[in-house]
Amino acid sequence: MRHPAWPGYSDDPATRRRQIRAQIRGKARYVEENLSVTARERYRILFGRRNAHRRTPSEYERPEEILHIATWETARSIALDDPRGFDARPLTWTGVRGSWYCDPTQWFYPPDEWVETWGELVPEPFNRHDSSAVGIDLDGIRLGYAPAGYARYTHTCVCALNNRGFRVLIPPRYRSDYSRDLNLLLAHAYAAPPTFGEWDKILPTDEECAQLLQPLWNALDDSAREQINRDRYGLTDKTLPHLIALRHLAPDVGLPSIPRLSAVTYQVDRFVKAQQSAWRQQRDDQIIAAFREGWRKSDISKRHEVSYSVISRILKETGIDTRAPRVTPDQRRVRTEIVAMLKRGSSRREINDALGVTYHAIAAVAKEAGVDVPSQSGVNDYSHEQDA
Repeated sequence: MRHPAWPGYSDDPATRRRQIRAQIRGKARYVEENLSVTARERYRILFGRRNAHRRTPSEYERPEEILHIATWETARSIALDDPRGFDARPLTWTGVRGSWYCDPTQWFYPPDEWVETWGELVPEPFNRHDSSAVGIDLDGIRLGYAPAGYARYTHTCVCALNNRGFRVLIPPRYRSDYSRDLNLLLAHAYAAPPTFGEWDKILPTDEECAQLLQPLWNALDDSAREQINRDRYGLTDKTLPHLIALRHLAPDVGLPSIPRLSAVTYQVDRFVKAQQSAWRQQRDDQIIAAFREGWRKSDISKRHEVSYSVISRILKETGIDTRAPRVTPDQRRVRTEIVAMLKRGSSRREINDALGVTYHAIAAVAKEAGVDVPSQSGVNDYSHEQDA
C-alpha cells in the first residue's frame, strides 16, 4: 500500500525517514544552542552579582546632610531623547550602567512599574575596575553606575560635596522585570544627573576657590612648599597630607579628610598650579634685583639653583645690559674699606693683612678713588717696631 505524499518530503519512504530525522536533529540542536546561550547569560549575571565591587568602610562615609542637585520637576521636563546638546540642558537622562548585576529583591518597589525615586551618587576610588567610578545607590544599596566618561569628570565633584558634609541625590527612574528565560528578576534604571555646567555652578569657581585656599597656602611650612616646588606644583602623596592638615582653614573647598588624590577637585589642582607662576615671578624679581646689585651670573645661579640660560633670558626680557663689568656687593664693601684705611694712613701691608687683598688691587682702588698710597720706601720691619 502506497502512503500519500507529504508536502515537502520525498515519496520514497527511506528518503522521507532520513529527512524527518535530520529535521528532528536540527530542532534539537537549535533548542540546545539557545538553551546554552540562555544558561551562559544567566551565569554571567549571577557571576557579576557575586563579584561586584564591595566598598570598604573607609571608601565612603555617608554624610548626614542631604543635597538635591536636581529636581524632579526639571527631570520630567527633559525627554530621554532630548535633541539639545549636552551643555545646552541642565540635566541629561542616561542609562544606569550595570543595573542587571544588582539584586532587585533588596528593595520593596513593585515589579513591572516605573518608579520615580531618589538616587545617591557615591564615589568609589578603590574600585578595582575603575578608580574614578561613581555608583548610584537606592536606599543605601548600589543600583549601578554612572557612565564612565561622565564619572571621570564628576568623581572629584561628588567627593568635594561629600567632604563638605553633603549626600548628593539625583532623580532616577527604576523598574524591575522578571525574565522567564533567565528565571531572574532584572533591574532597569535611568538617572538624570546634572551636566558639567551645572556642576560648575554648584562648586566654587576658580576665583572663589583661590580666595578660600589662600589662607591655607600661606600657612604651609617651608618644607611643604619646597617639596611642592620640586614636584613642579602638582600634588602628590607626599604633599597632599600637608594641605589636609590645614583643611580647617578652607572648609568650603571640600578637601578630603584622608590623603586621596582622586578626591581632590580640579579647582584645587589649578590653584596649586597657579602658584608656580607666582613663584616664578618672585624668583625672577629676586634674580633681577641681585643682578642690579652687582652679583655675577655665577653667584645668582648658585643661590637660586637656576641655569645661566634662564638668568640670561630673564635679564634679556627685562632689557638689562649684561655687558657692563660686574662689581659685587662684597667687592664694593672691600673697596670702601680700602679707601677708608688709606685715608687713615694705613700702609699697603696693613691693608693686605686686614683684608687679604693684593698690593696691585690696593693701588687700583686708590687710583680710582683719587687717594694717595702712603710711601713705604726705606722703612723696614725694624723701623716699624721702633715706631710702635
